[in-house]
Amino acid sequence: MITATGPPKKSTHNTEQNNMMEVDNDGNPATQIRISLQLYRGCDESLEVPSLPMAVPANLKRKGLASIVNHLLGRTDTDKQDNEDEDEESTSSTASGNDNKLAPLPFDFLIQKTNRLLRTSLENAVRSSGLSTEEDLLISYFPAVKPPQTGDDTEPLPDWVSAIAFSSNFFMSGAYDGILRVHDVSSGAVSSQVQAHDGPIKCMSVHPYTGNSNVVANSNDIMIATGSGDHTLVTHIYNCAENKLRLNAEYTGTHTNGIEAARFNSAGNTLASADWNGNVALWQVPDIINTNDNSEGQSKKKSKRAKEDFTGTDSSSNNVTAGVTWKAHSSNVSGVVWSLDNKHLITGSWDHSVKTWDAERQDCLLTLNGARVVTTLDRCSNSDIIATGHPDSAVRLWDMRVGGAKEQAKVLDASLKVSHKAWISAVEWSPIEPHMLATTSHDGLIKMWDIRSTLPLHSVRAHKKGEKGLCVTLGENIAFSGGSDCMIKKFTW
Repeated sequence: MITATGPPKKSTHNTEQNNMMEVDNDGNPATQIRISLQLYRGCDESLEVPSLPMAVPANLKRKGLASIVNHLLGRTDTDKQDNEDEDEESTSSTASGNDNKLAPLPFDFLIQKTNRLLRTSLENAVRSSGLSTEEDLLISYFPAVKPPQTGDDTEPLPDWVSAIAFSSNFFMSGAYDGILRVHDVSSGAVSSQVQAHDGPIKCMSVHPYTGNSNVVANSNDIMIATGSGDHTLVTHIYNCAENKLRLNAEYTGTHTNGIEAARFNSAGNTLASADWNGNVALWQVPDIINTNDNSEGQSKKKSKRAKEDFTGTDSSSNNVTAGVTWKAHSSNVSGVVWSLDNKHLITGSWDHSVKTWDAERQDCLLTLNGARVVTTLDRCSNSDIIATGHPDSAVRLWDMRVGGAKEQAKVLDASLKVSHKAWISAVEWSPIEPHMLATTSHDGLIKMWDIRSTLPLHSVRAHKKGEKGLCVTLGENIAFSGGSDCMIKKFTW
C-alpha cells in the first residue's frame, strides 16, 4: 500500500490504486519494496512529488512507476500497466478527454546507488546490482526523452553525404563530390557551397570564429575544417551575415594518404588531423587574411579547387605547414578528439586500439587494445569517457582518463548492448546532455542512447533499407543524418 501522500483524489480512484499495489499479476499478495522518489536535478519543479518513503510491488517496471508519479501529480492516466518489451524504450503521452486534467507524462527512473536507468522490474534491478530488498531505494525520476520525429528532408544531393556538423542556426554537410555545403537549420536549404576538395570529404569539424584584433568577425561566423580522400585538409570561414564561404587556409606537406579525422581544440586555434597511414598532425589555425593585400602573382597560384569555387565564395587563403606530426597507429586513424582539458589527444584506429597522447610532447600516455577495428569515436561533453563504433555493430565505452585516474582507465563494464545490425559509421555525443549520444550505421538506422542503460532509448529509420547511414550530428533536441541515399534527414524531439 502506498504510504506517501499526494494531491487529493476521489476515494474510488485511491481504492483502485491501492488494490493494484496489493496483488501481483496472478492475484497473489505482491512482494513489496520501499522506495523514495526524488525529482532529478535541473527538472521542472512543478513535477516534484513528496519524497516520503512508500511501499510498492517489487515487480513494478518503468510504466508502473510512471503511473504512480502521474497519480501523485494529479495527471490523468487512462493506460493500464502492461508487460514491457525491454528493447522498446519509447512511451508516448496521450491527452485525456477531460480538459480539466493534465495528460500523463512518460518518465524515466534512475536508481541512485547504481546510477543505472530502470529497465527491468524493481526486484530484478535490485538483486542484479547486489542491493538489498530490505533497504529503502532512492530513485530519481525525470521526463523521458521523446521519440525523434522526422522533419523535412533536404533536396537530394548529387553524391553520398559523408560528413555533417551542427552549429547554431546552420548545419554543414560534406559529400563524396567534394563540396562543402552550409544549410539553414529550419528549411534545410543550402545557404552557401564551395568545391572544397577534388575527392570525397571524409571528416569535418566546426568552431565559432571570432577573428582577431585586425579582423572584425560576425558573432555567428563559423570556422569549418574538412579533410578529404584526396589527401587535402582545408579550413573555410562562413560569414553568416553575407551567406558567404571563404577559404581560410590550406594545410599541406604532411598527409600522403586520405585524411580520415580532424578536430578543433576548444579554443579553435589548433587543429588535429589524422590519416589512413596512422599519422597524426597538429596545425596552428590562422586568422583569415585580408584578400586586398594579395598580389596579382599570388592570385595566379590559386589551385584548381579554388578556381572551381561556387559563386559567393572567396578562395584566397593561407598556406599552413604542420607544427608537429607523428606516427600514432599502425593503421588508419578513424577518429581523433581533444581531451576535456585540451592537453591530450585521444585517437582510435583500425589497429584495434585507442590511445591518449600528450599533445605537447607526443608521448603516448595510455593504450587500450580491443578486439575489433575502431571505425569512429567521440568524447563525452564533460569527461574523458569516449564512445567508439565497430564493424561488429557494437558501440563501446572507454574511460580514457590519465594522470591521477590512470589506474581507472578501461573499457567500461557499461558498454552498450549490440542493437545495430551493421557497421557503425558514426558516433556523436550530445553537446547538451553528457549521458546521451547518437549512433548511425550501415543498417540505415539512427539510435539514441542514454549510457546509464545498455539499451537504446529510441531507434528510427533515417535512410531506406539497403542504404547506409554515414554520418550524424546532434544539437539541442535536434539531429541530422546523412547517408548513401544522398539525403540529409532531420529529426526533432
